[in-house]
Amino acid sequence: MILFLSTTNSIHEQSQKLMLALQVEHLPICFACLENSQNASFASANSIAFTELSQNGIMEFFALRKLIRELKVTHLHVFDEKAVKLASYLKKSFPFLRIIGDWHEQIDFIHTNPLTKENPYLYTFAKDKIEVLFASSPEFVNFLQRQKNLSRVGYLSYVPMFENYQDSTLDKANPEDIFTFYTEINCSEESGYLFVLNAIKELYLEENIQKFRLILCVENTKQIEIVREKAEEIGVLANIVVCDKLNKALFFSLADAIICSSCDGEGDYKMLFLAWHKKVAIIASDLSVHTKFVLSDSTTCALLYPRDDSLALEKNMIKLMKDEKLRSDIILQGSEKVKKDVLERLAADYMKKLHLGKYKENIFV
Repeated sequence: MILFLSTTNSIHEQSQKLMLALQVEHLPICFACLENSQNASFASANSIAFTELSQNGIMEFFALRKLIRELKVTHLHVFDEKAVKLASYLKKSFPFLRIIGDWHEQIDFIHTNPLTKENPYLYTFAKDKIEVLFASSPEFVNFLQRQKNLSRVGYLSYVPMFENYQDSTLDKANPEDIFTFYTEINCSEESGYLFVLNAIKELYLEENIQKFRLILCVENTKQIEIVREKAEEIGVLANIVVCDKLNKALFFSLADAIICSSCDGEGDYKMLFLAWHKKVAIIASDLSVHTKFVLSDSTTCALLYPRDDSLALEKNMIKLMKDEKLRSDIILQGSEKVKKDVLERLAADYMKKLHLGKYKENIFV
């Protein structure tokens, strides 16, 4: 039995996907969460066995101890710092317990060490409080395995929340026939999106190009004006639409092609999976995390360009706009790439890392 434990109101959407995956595979799980919390609502809505805990620490501890005995729990999966502390105390009474965790938030591990007290949850992992840590960022997993020599980390494929992205024909068949590119940008570093705007400028100067637009999705509303001012300075304001993450689903549904333009860090691996699931063509920078997924087999599931090269990006944009067959092939092969049941794969990867087989009569065999 695997017991999931949260002492906060909600857990990450990828953590929810993991629990759903195990539920689909009929593996024995239970969710211990705060009473009247979003977690309890999530478990109830998805028919996941759960128990509600009091917010009193002592009562939580004794309720969990009783639950571990009754359910014959062997693995305790914790989602937050307080849950780790409770698990540490419980392990004193049940030394056989394996404490598991997961991490899905984006962090700047390129320039800083995330395993410090500034990230208390990850810090407990570094101090061996968590036996196995799962992450959905391939670069973060690589960082922990190679640079930190931590074999206790496991990779769980990112599962997009694609059910929130409803298909839309809005503006798709308008008389102007506008080809729409979509990208997400981080305004913290100007150089991270200037070359995209410069690619648009180059595209605007090309002859015999159909009408087009670029939708830039920024982190928050405050950044919209920053991008618009820079676009006006470059001379491409008429060809762009700037939105924030609150309207992401709507604007994404208008896209004919996605641009994954990251030049460092974790890249846009989340966008790769979302675009493949939603059957949208992709242009991606040659960041290692992108090429790893794009070139992992013989399929042509995206176009790659040298990062920060606006001319190379522009040429790939022209290819997708002019070559309908190329665009169709990329979309088809991308959708085939993620056609397998992602929840089944998620559950299999999780169980494999924990060295767990099938479950029978209260034991994993």
